[in-house]
Amino acid sequence: MAAGQAALAEGDAARALALCEPIAAERLASEAARCAAEAAEATGDGALAVRYWRAHLAHHPDDEDAVLRLAREVGRAGDDGAARALLAAFVKDHPDHLRARLNLGVALARLGDYAGARAQWRAILDRAPDHADARQLIEQLPPPR
Repeated sequence: MAAGQAALAEGDAARALALCEPIAAERLASEAARCAAEAAEATGDGALAVRYWRAHLAHHPDDEDAVLRLAREVGRAGDDGAARALLAAFVKDHPDHLRARLNLGVALARLGDYAGARAQWRAILDRAPDHADARQLIEQLPPPR
C-alpha cells in the first residue's frame, strides 16, 4: 500500500494501480481504494476509477475531494445525471464550495437545464465577482427565453 502511494507521488500511476488495486479489491474499506481510484483516474481507466471512488466514499463519505473526483469521472463517462445528483447533494451541504457549483452548472448545462446552470454560475459570481470560468460559461449559454 505504501509503495503504491509512493508510486502515485512519483507520477507512476500504472505501477500504483498494479500495487493498490489488488489490495483494494480485497479490502474496499482500506485506503487502498483511494489509491486505486487515483491511479485508475491517472491512467485513464474511468470505469475502474468510478468503482474505487464509490468504494472509498462508502467508508469515507466526508471526503470532499473524492466526491468531486467521482462526479467528474461519472460525467466523463457520459452520466451527467449521476454527476448532477452527486454535485447537487454536495452543494446542498457545502453551498460556498465554488468548484462544486461550477461543475454542477456544467452537468446541468449538459442536461439542457440552462436556467439551472446559469443559477449555479451566478451564485459563484455573487460570491466571487471576478471568477473568470463562471463568467465565461454564462456567456457561452444560449440567451434566456
